[in-house]
Amino acid sequence: MTSIMTHPDHSTLEQTRETLRQLRWVLSGHAMSGLQEWHRPSRSPAFAAEAIGTDTRSEDPAQGLMLAREELGDCRRCRLHTSRTQIVFGDGSSAARLVFVGEAPGFEEDRQGRPFVGRAGQLLDKMIQALGLKRPDVYICNVIKCRPPQNRNPQADEVESCAPFLLQQLEAIQPQVICILGTYAAQTLLQTRRPISQLRGKIESWRGVPAVATFHPAYLLRNAGQKASAWQDCRLILQLLRGESPTRRPT
Repeated sequence: MTSIMTHPDHSTLEQTRETLRQLRWVLSGHAMSGLQEWHRPSRSPAFAAEAIGTDTRSEDPAQGLMLAREELGDCRRCRLHTSRTQIVFGDGSSAARLVFVGEAPGFEEDRQGRPFVGRAGQLLDKMIQALGLKRPDVYICNVIKCRPPQNRNPQADEVESCAPFLLQQLEAIQPQVICILGTYAAQTLLQTRRPISQLRGKIESWRGVPAVATFHPAYLLRNAGQKASAWQDCRLILQLLRGESPTRRPT
């Protein structure tokens, strides 16, 4: 008897891959929430990559970032690809000790293809200088890699599609400290619904990496009275970078 082997068509394979991606993203969310039983600690550097099916384990952070960018490709995973000018992946040093994570690109970022290059970016540059660093010394990225129309807030499904690439970036760099800018970035990384006003001023943790949330520079441009609070957060970051005992204990 001759056996006939059937092969799934392309659409079926794509549906299967997408189902696996979504499942891995759910598991990634559980791990971020502290349910460590979902993965073994020894595999932590690659876990974010598993969320989208690519292994970025590498001794070279630059290679890990390159692999993440290649996997992102000409992304069409959510509706934002229809209105963007270009993808804004990230900018800075792959060996950075400090990573800044924002929300999403704005008009200038969408035009230039680099994060934080508009008015908010100019203020962020001043914050970086206040830490005794220069922009090339750090790494800057956003949760969302494409500009939402009219700079609206990211929607849940857009975050779900894009956040795994942010996880890959952080796992590739493995920074000493993460500075989280604004509510949406903080809620994504810290898996919480608390507003930034309740999260700032203290040390949180992302997979064992100290993380300090503060106000987004765009918010500070509209609310100059909060710049003093943001400076307090920068001083906390500076203590962590120097290896000093922080004045406020991790939560």
